[in-house]
Amino acid sequence: SRILRLAARYSENPRAFWVKWRGGTPETFWKLDHPWFHQLGIKTVIDVGCNEGQFAITARQLLPSAHIYSFEPIPDCLVRVQERFKGDSQFQIFDCALGDQSGNTCFTVSDITGASSLLAMGKVQAKYFPESLKKRTISVKMETLDGITASLAIAEPIFLKIDVQGFEKQVLTGGQDTLQHVKLVMLEASFEQFYEGQALFDEIYAILRSSGFTLVDSFNMMHAPDNGQALQADFIFIRS
Repeated sequence: SRILRLAARYSENPRAFWVKWRGGTPETFWKLDHPWFHQLGIKTVIDVGCNEGQFAITARQLLPSAHIYSFEPIPDCLVRVQERFKGDSQFQIFDCALGDQSGNTCFTVSDITGASSLLAMGKVQAKYFPESLKKRTISVKMETLDGITASLAIAEPIFLKIDVQGFEKQVLTGGQDTLQHVKLVMLEASFEQFYEGQALFDEIYAILRSSGFTLVDSFNMMHAPDNGQALQADFIFIRS
């Protein structure tokens, strides 16, 4: 059964259980905890769309000595992450969203905080995740990745993770200089527009290919429950 298979996986690697207990994502841990990943020698993690720190917790278990820079504009989530990483001198969180320009902007906060976005929710989101439609709008600060990293002494190699609910293109556009120093990219991209104006996988793939990256893996593939169509997934790119 599925429960027995999961129990076996946790028993084979108890660190994955620590990740789950702390609120991380075991699926991401299992995907990355392999020699190919550790041989990259990642020294810095840039976590765009931190939410409540799920990925950052996972990254800390994978990379105990790496410096993690996280970005999260939702105040409640920000406080939660600060509590979780209290005492971690190699962790820093920025109270802002990232995009292709700087300034204040409107941000839609869903009751399902992981569905919150700088873009308006579209028909696909409403169809498959109606529970996320209960929402409110707040004003947040937006910066560019290049603007932030220009003032930081970031050690390479860099691992860039992006999970921003349809705003991936804008984050990449505002981080073109930084991207030239990144070794590994992991991001969520969609085949259908969950959010209005969202760039789909083909466009994100083209941007990363033109920046010197090769697609090497995907996981967490989401399929539509009514017809089985692939909707979105997490994708891993490595600099060629």
